[in-house]
Amino acid sequence: MHVVNVSGTEERVIGEQKRQHNPGDAASAFIRVLLSEAGRLAGGLTDSEWEDTMAHFDHCCAYTGEPLTNETTRQEHAIPINRESCGLHLYGNVVPATKEANRRKSSKHKEFLKDDPHRLHRIEKFMENAGYHERTRPFGEFHLFCQAQCRLITSLCDANKDYLQELMHRPTHRYESDAPQASLRSLEARSVSSRNLVHEFNCVNRPWIGRLVSSR
Repeated sequence: MHVVNVSGTEERVIGEQKRQHNPGDAASAFIRVLLSEAGRLAGGLTDSEWEDTMAHFDHCCAYTGEPLTNETTRQEHAIPINRESCGLHLYGNVVPATKEANRRKSSKHKEFLKDDPHRLHRIEKFMENAGYHERTRPFGEFHLFCQAQCRLITSLCDANKDYLQELMHRPTHRYESDAPQASLRSLEARSVSSRNLVHEFNCVNRPWIGRLVSSR
């Protein structure tokens, strides 16, 4: 989990580097980069817009009402920036929150505020007034595009993971200079498989990119 503080830097949860990464991590990282670029193209969040956001919520946490300072304020995304929700870092979707509220809310602000309909309405009204949904309209059903990217990236990672396993378990004599051909053929086969996946990746991307460019 990453939390953006008011200085724009990311805070990484302690212990994250100790866990084993998997293809889903690569897919999620790619989607975050993609959504970050989409947010930039849609206008992002300016300093003045963030000041307006803070003023709208009276410099308090949008989820708890707790007063905030520069040190305790976190920029939190009402619609999360992930492959399931496909929120953008864009005016209207970024609200002030405490670090603890961000952690507890996770990716479900509606469920988190189910017992506080007033605060939920205030956030959703803010999103509406800021024009968030209107500004993201050109992206259409972007979540379908993101899901397709995740499947392709996961497949590419799995193909390369299989190749790594093959390297670890092949007979040691294949490392000798007089028997390189088997390894080279295997590497070429994996490369062809990877190129096919990249080609599929591009085929999926092309119509979406064309649609986004034409709608701008």
